[in-house]
Amino acid sequence: MWAAYTRALQTHPLRTNAASASVIAASGDALAQWLEQRPGAPRAPATPAAVRWDAERTGYIFVWGAVWMGAPMSLWYRWLATRFGDAVAPKLVLNQVATVRRTTCSFCHSYSICADSGGFFI
Repeated sequence: MWAAYTRALQTHPLRTNAASASVIAASGDALAQWLEQRPGAPRAPATPAAVRWDAERTGYIFVWGAVWMGAPMSLWYRWLATRFGDAVAPKLVLNQVATVRRTTCSFCHSYSICADSGGFFI
């Protein structure tokens, strides 16, 4: 399986990174929802019957992972690697200055627009 994944990264890097990012983002959201609702959690439902998975939220995060984190960020990291090689410090500083705030703000802003409009898949 790992060999097939690395081969896909070689032959179709943007598609593979988009797919990987979307699966990781959606898995993270599903885990976060489970942690939020587990018994004893501060936001846990009063009864086990009230526990529910917000599939629309996970779907939105899946799409956001592919569209924003997958392909564009793989191009960004590829550019950093070609520009700075193995030097970690300049890549880290430039990444923090140029993308971290923008990524966080874009996620929060676009998610709030979808939530306020009644949903992402409407």
